[in-house]
Amino acid sequence: FLKLLDDEHLNARRNAAYALALIGEDHPELVKEAVPKLISYAKSGSDIIRANATCSLALFARGNPALVKPYAKEFIAALDDENEVIKTNATYILGHIGQDNAELVKEIIPRLVESLKNDPILKENAAYALALIGINNPDLIKDAIPPLLALLKDSREEVRATSACALGATCNPVALKSLRDLIDDGSLVNVYHPEGRVFVATTVSEMARHATEKGRKRK
Repeated sequence: FLKLLDDEHLNARRNAAYALALIGEDHPELVKEAVPKLISYAKSGSDIIRANATCSLALFARGNPALVKPYAKEFIAALDDENEVIKTNATYILGHIGQDNAELVKEIIPRLVESLKNDPILKENAAYALALIGINNPDLIKDAIPPLLALLKDSREEVRATSACALGATCNPVALKSLRDLIDDGSLVNVYHPEGRVFVATTVSEMARHATEKGRKRK
């Protein structure tokens, strides 16, 4: 699979990266060589090659964040990239790194909060990243509460759902109370659950309900 990361066909590269990410969930020692290789592709080459490399790195972050943790600085730098796909994936990856290593991503939290307010492309992944960081460090994301509350009325159901998750992570009583507004929101979403690390087909109302319960337990 490692050799296929250099294949001339993008589909072969994608499939190899997906397989390696699955292996890395339980056996990171077998795939650790793949990460620096993908990092190098993310830094050079055509936009499509760079974007696909960060998509592959996002798979590794989702399966086993420890594999990408040593490269936190690289992903922070990628937030300034002109390629929106790269920025979006970097945001996603940093959220996974920050769940158990908040000190590595603490400096970017103000940027994530600003993305909630001003960036229509990044706001979903910014909310998702803040939800992950806030699971173990609710105080670090308290400044995100006002923009997250505003996003509960966003036109995109995925944004409403991820914002609900982030608000649940804050453990803030006002934020938790506001999630009641989504109880009747039956919009379907397919989201990656921050704690279960699986994709789930659910509704915005279920996400809000779950976030409320988790937030109350942590208080």
